[in-house]
Amino acid sequence: MISGRRWVLILGASSGFGAAAARAFARDGWSVLGIHLDRRPSMPRVEDLRAELEAAGAEVRMYNGNAASDEFRSQTLDDVTQVLAETGGSIRAMLHSLAFGVLTPLVPADEHAGITRKQLEMTMDVMANSLVYWVRDLVSRNLLSQARVFAMTSEGSQAAWA
Repeated sequence: MISGRRWVLILGASSGFGAAAARAFARDGWSVLGIHLDRRPSMPRVEDLRAELEAAGAEVRMYNGNAASDEFRSQTLDDVTQVLAETGGSIRAMLHSLAFGVLTPLVPADEHAGITRKQLEMTMDVMANSLVYWVRDLVSRNLLSQARVFAMTSEGSQAAWA
């Protein structure tokens, strides 16, 4: 049995599915490691979320940067390793909820150009490949054992699939 503080690592924690999940985990007694990419104008929203999570009893660490960056991931996991050692906690869940990319059609229906190779590769790197890299690095550091990994995405609010 694992003892200590339960942490959830959320990629895309500052809005949408990620922020909603952070609230739900905090209400259920979890602490939150939030990864987000926000500029100065949206930072008050991030600080409001942090205050809300802390008011629910969660310990909160927020990391602002590009989750698809190898350097950011490595530096963040260095700090997360220290946080877990200090709290005696463990990451018991991870949620990948990065919504960043191009919504241009793969095959255009009219004379407009479709998605370019560069746009597609950037979208795949952020919304898919980053999940693999984060999980791989968490496992290699022994930070993700007996945990669940969830991945969320949306189509861009244009259509709902059954």
